[in-house]
Amino acid sequence: MLVRSRALRAILLGSTALAVTATLTWAPASAADCVVRETGNWNDPATWTNCFGAFPAGYGDTAKLDGNHVLTVTAAQDVDEFTQTDGTLRGEADLTITYRATFSGGGLEVVQGKVTLLNESTFTNATIDVAEGAVLELSGWYGGQHQFSGVGNTGPGTVRVDAVGGLLHPVELKLLTPTAFGTLEVPKGRLSVNAPSTVQTLVQDGFTSLHWEMIDHGMREANYSVISGDHDLTVTGAAFLLGGDQTGSGTTIVEGTATIGAPFLVRDGNYDYYDPRYRPHNEYHIYGDRHVVVKGGGSFEGESGLFVLLYGTLWNADGSLLLNNTSLSLGGWGGGLFVNEGTFRNSGNFAEISATLDNPGMVEVEQGFLVLTGPVLQLAGDTLQAGTWRVLGDAATAEIAFFGMGFVPIANLGADVTLSGADSRFCAGDAQTYGCWDYPPDSRTSDLEDSLLTILDGGALRVL
Repeated sequence: MLVRSRALRAILLGSTALAVTATLTWAPASAADCVVRETGNWNDPATWTNCFGAFPAGYGDTAKLDGNHVLTVTAAQDVDEFTQTDGTLRGEADLTITYRATFSGGGLEVVQGKVTLLNESTFTNATIDVAEGAVLELSGWYGGQHQFSGVGNTGPGTVRVDAVGGLLHPVELKLLTPTAFGTLEVPKGRLSVNAPSTVQTLVQDGFTSLHWEMIDHGMREANYSVISGDHDLTVTGAAFLLGGDQTGSGTTIVEGTATIGAPFLVRDGNYDYYDPRYRPHNEYHIYGDRHVVVKGGGSFEGESGLFVLLYGTLWNADGSLLLNNTSLSLGGWGGGLFVNEGTFRNSGNFAEISATLDNPGMVEVEQGFLVLTGPVLQLAGDTLQAGTWRVLGDAATAEIAFFGMGFVPIANLGADVTLSGADSRFCAGDAQTYGCWDYPPDSRTSDLEDSLLTILDGGALRVL
């Protein structure tokens, strides 16, 4: 059928192709007048506007867009299936595709309102652009999946994963690299990623938390937890991690800021059940081969108290900041390792590191107490061999204490140590033998006299 400019009431059946050479306004009198059934398709030129009718959400009702054309939705519509090989589907009003959407090229533009892919979708070499204030919602009402490969960036709007039983299963997660401050929201459901991915801004909604699980087929998102696994997860903007589990052998790379506001578990393996009622508040766990990386220029901050049970490795890279401004317990009951190549700063009341500490970077205490009860790789007997250690007690009490079984007062210094302010202390030893450098030296009762300290090559004790 070849049509120029017409208003139609029709049902397109079978494999018939409707070609429009000018403008088609699809304005049916009833829903029954605008059904595309079985293998029927639309061959739509760029002049199509206001061309969707009131499609019933029934299995077998299919709309198809091919050629370099634009299909614009200007009023709220439902359609069961939509297939696009080229061109652009442009949503200027609410559009729901209830069963399946297939984009093998072209683009999806959500200009205003919300486009909802209610069950499943496939995007291959397509571009998704969500305008500011608009929403692309990906659900999984019937257990469907949303798969992405070679997808372009989103705009400043919101891509919301709200799956009931389905998965968002990108092969490449460029979708999660929004431009112009775009946002990915995951209020509930599952998110599966099958490749290393970059997340610009990650927002967890409601009372759930993100659940990233890197498995053979990718990274999965569900209620009450955050999990990354076998592939790398890179956070370049801000991630608000409101609790959960993290599994697999991949690396979480924080290039921006990650704020921990509730229990958060990083664990190697597939066991991901936990009951948050039996967890300390604000708990962050790292198990097995799991690595959490704070990359150069990023920061990792626990704002309301942070408990880290470290069985894997927490790595603070050169140029990055790991900040504790309330209280921190970094435990290593299973042989965990904290590698600090950047700056670890304590500005809270108390911090304890019982995991193995490797500090080629800088440990800085602005306020409160930092107690190192686990092995310190730069400390051998009475010799602190390397690293930069700063105690800045200018405004309040600040202390670094190497306090553990077998520790002895430091007599040989190859590290760079700074004491600044009247309330700064640098101590080492155990319950039997304990010695401190105070500001000024020897101003308080101490087992360590300044005369007993030997400064080695590369070492320094600065009293400011």
